[in-house]
Amino acid sequence: MKIRLLLPIIIIFVEMGVCQDMEINRPLKKFSFGINYSPLTIKYYQSLSEFISMQYITSGDASLKSAIGYSFSPYLTLLISFQYASDYSKINYQQETQYGSDSDVDYSGYDYLRETEVTQITGNVQYNLFNRGNHKAIPFFGVGIGKQFYNQKYEKIDTGDEDDRRTTIEDNLDNFNSKINSPVIGEIQFGVEYFINESISLKLASNYQYATSQATADYKETRYYTNDTYHKHSKMKNKLIKISNRLSYGINIYF
Repeated sequence: MKIRLLLPIIIIFVEMGVCQDMEINRPLKKFSFGINYSPLTIKYYQSLSEFISMQYITSGDASLKSAIGYSFSPYLTLLISFQYASDYSKINYQQETQYGSDSDVDYSGYDYLRETEVTQITGNVQYNLFNRGNHKAIPFFGVGIGKQFYNQKYEKIDTGDEDDRRTTIEDNLDNFNSKINSPVIGEIQFGVEYFINESISLKLASNYQYATSQATADYKETRYYTNDTYHKHSKMKNKLIKISNRLSYGINIYF
């Protein structure tokens, strides 16, 4: 559906480019800086807490990505793109339980603290189908490879009553969540760049990404009761494969 919406715009720009005066002959400015805006980017994150269940966190947000470029020729440009996001959340859970009117009230509760940072770096090679110096509207395609770096800090604080048991937990869940959400990314891009003048251009593109990562979670739990001890040791291997597509709009400044 997105491609069908994008193709008529690309065709119009291509026709505009073909019809341009071939004597434009703009000077080639090799360096560029751009900002790309995507109105809806679907993000998938996996989060494992206390080895209870795998949660799939999905959000649809607008996103901004910056890019610097170097043009080797009017046809070939190397682009380095950068994107960063962070989030902090705190959830407080409290419960009061009473077994009968004459019994004491048991208080239980937790504070869940989660802090995340996401950085994505991608290198792309963009090939222009027309000479950048001779046309205003230039269709292009590009290929690239990149990496997402996801860092998570998770903490659970028991705020309830102490009882006659004690629990110790050893795990690598922060490391697992960071690794599974730090995929290697392959990218293919199709679009059109329209030059307002020799220094400013507008860009419309459709981006396809393939991302993959894998990690192993290790969880050890020991509960010490008054007359007993309970041990639990679990391991889980997980592999993530994600294919996504998005439209983006951008502006570039050449210098």
